[in-house]
Amino acid sequence: MSLLALGSLNRKNNWGPTLLPLAAFGVVLVGLFGWMGATIFDDGRLGGMQTALGVLYYFLWPFVTVFSGLLYALVYSTWLRKDVDVAPVDA
Repeated sequence: MSLLALGSLNRKNNWGPTLLPLAAFGVVLVGLFGWMGATIFDDGRLGGMQTALGVLYYFLWPFVTVFSGLLYALVYSTWLRKDVDVAPVDA
């Protein structure tokens, strides 16, 4: 999660407006991995598969596939693009 939060820092080490969406993405991601890990040895079924694999296939993979691209676009459009276009950082 700390690497995700670093995406919200600008060149002057100020937090950007994208910290909350990045933190929300990280919390959901950790929650899905926790759910998957908690059911790794479970005998239950989800979508015809063992529960942990079902969580990976039906929830985790689509979540990361869709929202990581949207999150990158949000970080770039609201924060990163402006940071790249500015002059060198003052000392």
